Amino acid sequence: MTRAEFEYLSTSEARYMIESHLGDDPLEMALAGIPAAVCTQVKLLDRCRTKLPDYYAARCIIPEVSFEQSSSQATGSSRRYSGRQVLDLTCGLGCDAYCLSRNFDRVVTVERDELLADTARYNFGLLGCDNIEVVCADSAEYVRTLTERFDVVYVDPARRDERRRMFLLQDCSPDVTAMAPRLAELADRIVIKASPLFDVEEPERILGAYGRVETETVSVDGECKEVVIELTPDVDGTCPSRYVTVISRGEIERYGFTSDELKAAKNSGCTMASKEDICGGGAVGSALRCPYEYLLLPDAAFVASRTVQAIAARIEGAALTSPAGVILSREPSPWRALRSYKITECMPFKPKVLKKALKERGIAGVTLIKRDFHMSVEEVRKRLGVRDGGDATMVLCGETVYLVGDCGV
Repeated sequence: MTRAEFEYLSTSEARYMIESHLGDDPLEMALAGIPAAVCTQVKLLDRCRTKLPDYYAARCIIPEVSFEQSSSQATGSSRRYSGRQVLDLTCGLGCDAYCLSRNFDRVVTVERDELLADTARYNFGLLGCDNIEVVCADSAEYVRTLTERFDVVYVDPARRDERRRMFLLQDCSPDVTAMAPRLAELADRIVIKASPLFDVEEPERILGAYGRVETETVSVDGECKEVVIELTPDVDGTCPSRYVTVISRGEIERYGFTSDELKAAKNSGCTMASKEDICGGGAVGSALRCPYEYLLLPDAAFVASRTVQAIAARIEGAALTSPAGVILSREPSPWRALRSYKITECMPFKPKVLKKALKERGIAGVTLIKRDFHMSVEEVRKRLGVRDGGDATMVLCGETVYLVGDCGV
C-alpha cells in the first residue's frame, strides 16, 4: 500500500465505496472500474472476518503484507499477560498491541515504517483504543535511550526477508538475542513470539542467562500457530516451564508442565505400548485383542511442544505408541485437546493385505490421520486404492493402522 492509497482509503468517499461493495467479487469490481485500492480492501476485509473480526467490524485499513504476517485475533486474545504498561516493539498491523490494550492501562507500540505507523494509529482510532501510543522508530535504537520501565516487553520479530523464511531467533528482525540484555533492564517479563516450527528446547540455551525461560505453544482449531517464549524473574521449579494453549471453536484450554514433570515423563512417567498392546499380535482381519478400547489423538500443539509423553502420563493406565504418537487408553479422554476415537480394529500396515481387507469390508473412502508415520497421506491413499473421506476413519501410527469411530469427545 502506498501513501497515496492510504490517504485515499481514509476518505469518506472510499469508505462508503468499500462499505457498499463488501461481499462482492473483487475481480468483478475491478472489471467494473472500481479503484484497485478499494478492490484490495474488500478482499482483505473479507479475510478479516475470521482472522481479525474486530478489524472487520471497524472497517480498518488493511495493508496486505502486514495482514499476511499478523497474529490472528484468536491467538492475540489468548495472551496471559496484564499490568500497568506494556512495550510492543513490533507493531506491524497492530493486532498484538490491540489485544494487549485490553489487559494493560497503557500500550506503547513501535513501528519503524512511517506509513505502517500512521495506518496503525488510524486503525486504533477506528477500534476505539485510546490507551495505545504509536512510536515511529527503529526498535533497537528506541530501547537504547529509553528510561522508563514496563511490566512487559513484547516482541514479534519478522521471520521473512525477500528470499526465505527464518526460524532461528538470531536471524530474525529485530535480533532479540542481541537485544535481550537491554530488554531485561526495561522489564521483568520479556515475551517473544516465534515460528510454530521453533524448537521449544532452544530458548533455554540462548536466553537462559537473562531469566527463567517458559515456552507456550499455541494452536487454533488443530493447527499449530506459534511458539511464545517468555523470560521471567527466577522462581522455584514448581511453576510450569512449558505451556500448551489449545484454541478450538473460540474456547481456550491451557495446560502447564513443570520441568520436573517433563523429565519424569521422558524417563519413566509414561508407559510405552508394546507390540501386543498396539495390535494384540493379531493378523489383518482377526478380532481385536488389544486391551485398549480408545485411541486419543493429542492436539498438534502437544506434538510441537514435545509434551505428548507428559500429557499421556496424566492418564491412568494409558500407553503411548511413540513419543510423538497416539495414546491408547481404556477410557475416553477427559480433555477436548485429546480427541477420543473408539478403536474398532487395528492391524499392521501391509498395503496389499490391508487393501484386500478394506475391500472385503466394503470400505471405498477413508479419512486418513497420521502420526509418527513414514508415508504421506497421498501415498497411502494411492497404495490402498481408496478415496478421501466417506466410509471410515483410519489412524496411521508407526507400523500400525487403527480403524476408529469418532466418540465426539
